[in-house]
Amino acid sequence: MNEIQLKELILSNNEYLEINKTLFEMYNDNITKYIKKAIQSETKTENALQEVYARLNTTNIIKKVVNKLATSYNNKTMRKVYLKEENKRIKYQEIVESIEEIYDIDYTMSLCDILLNLNYTVLLQIKEDELKIIPAHLFISNDKELVIFDADNIEVYTETNRFVYTKEYKLVSQEEASLQDFIIINKNLFLNKPFANTDDLHMALLLPLLLTDMNFALRFQSHSIIYGVNIKAENLAMTPNSFWAFESGANETVQLGTIEPKVDVDKMLSAIEQQFVLWLETKNIKIQSFENKGLSGIAKAIDNSSIDEQVQSNQKIFKRIEAILWRKLYNKLNINEEGLPNILFLNKENVLTTTTETIDNNIKLLNNNLKTKKQVLEELNSEKTNEEIEALLIELDSTTKKGISIDNNNYSNNIIDDNIGDINSVDDTSLAGK
Repeated sequence: MNEIQLKELILSNNEYLEINKTLFEMYNDNITKYIKKAIQSETKTENALQEVYARLNTTNIIKKVVNKLATSYNNKTMRKVYLKEENKRIKYQEIVESIEEIYDIDYTMSLCDILLNLNYTVLLQIKEDELKIIPAHLFISNDKELVIFDADNIEVYTETNRFVYTKEYKLVSQEEASLQDFIIINKNLFLNKPFANTDDLHMALLLPLLLTDMNFALRFQSHSIIYGVNIKAENLAMTPNSFWAFESGANETVQLGTIEPKVDVDKMLSAIEQQFVLWLETKNIKIQSFENKGLSGIAKAIDNSSIDEQVQSNQKIFKRIEAILWRKLYNKLNINEEGLPNILFLNKENVLTTTTETIDNNIKLLNNNLKTKKQVLEELNSEKTNEEIEALLIELDSTTKKGISIDNNNYSNNIIDDNIGDINSVDDTSLAGK
């Protein structure tokens, strides 16, 4: 890629990068300037603009929605090594736990979860002793190259090289490097670069704009305008807020009155609530119940909503990405891949809640080979998903060291969703993790 091609690539993605930057800044509590920018385009006079600014509403709905959805790593994440040879299993398990601590895997991936729900994509760079997160507004990728923006330069990575350009697109340096140190986490499984999240951006700005409109209308309702016809108002005190004077021409009749705008606050709030509850449903935030209690009702509805479907969808993505990540880490650290861990998300605590009689009966069936261990656990934990049952089997196996013998090459096919989390079936040569 030469200077001209680089410039064309960046310019063609300007809108995409700007949308991602706007969402990133809004999530990080820099929303006011974007609300003001939206208001400027529809307010005609400077005086009116300042009046609106004084009553600006800065409710940040995007942060609450993203935080609600980004819970893939809120509960325990298991990364277990399963080998027939006990000494090897213990050795590799210790390696996995050490890597988890050094690279702070859970925390790093939880931040990626936030950015994935915010911008639909995020870049992960594997460095010597850390994982660097690069938000969507700081990189562009295509099939062969990756462009990263830092404070002073533009970096372009190819399969074998790293090129550094100035902000003016002048080549500064070139050195050997590899795309293998990068993983793009992408919510869209069909596109190398997902569409910009314009829908959420629009809705995130719409809520404070509607509430600001209401505040502006209420300002006129609470401060009635006094008007006069054929009255000289130069020496009149403007109380409580303003006085409008009109000249009628030939008609010399003096008039004095007030203008009192009417605002139906309840109807405005109801319309806002209905729009945003519908939007939340499209985000797979299933509203369990909603009482018409104003905006606090929306906030409470989000807190009490169900997001199981969306979280499970995100976890499938992260299983696949972690499979790629661990293989790359093992290669970077020269560790034999036979000790790769299997990744499981536990969304509920593994607690047996049933009667003693039922437990005793199932133990008898198990001991007489009339039921498998998995069947027993499924009956005793009917509320758990298949994945959570498998996770409980793993815990039992690791504590009893008997009863289950799982071959490392077959285990992931049984536990991890096909072609999603199977660490032995992931092609790690793809930059986009596909």
